[in-house]
Amino acid sequence: MTCFLEYEDSETVRVTDLVHSLGDSGWTLSKSSYRKLRLSKEWLCSALSTAGFKFLSHRAAGGLSLVIASQDRLS
Repeated sequence: MTCFLEYEDSETVRVTDLVHSLGDSGWTLSKSSYRKLRLSKEWLCSALSTAGFKFLSHRAAGGLSLVIASQDRLS
């Protein structure tokens, strides 16, 4: 599998996936391309906080952020 990202602008990124699979009749290539919305860490944390989520963990590595949050469920 090959995946590459093209940063089109400050709000979106184009993701392209190439998947090579070996089957009974040989190798096949599946491909897809789609746009994803880029969310800033600040925007995401603000939206989660506004929605009542509590932050359990936040880490940043290699330009990516991982946010873990939970929300109490109503009985």
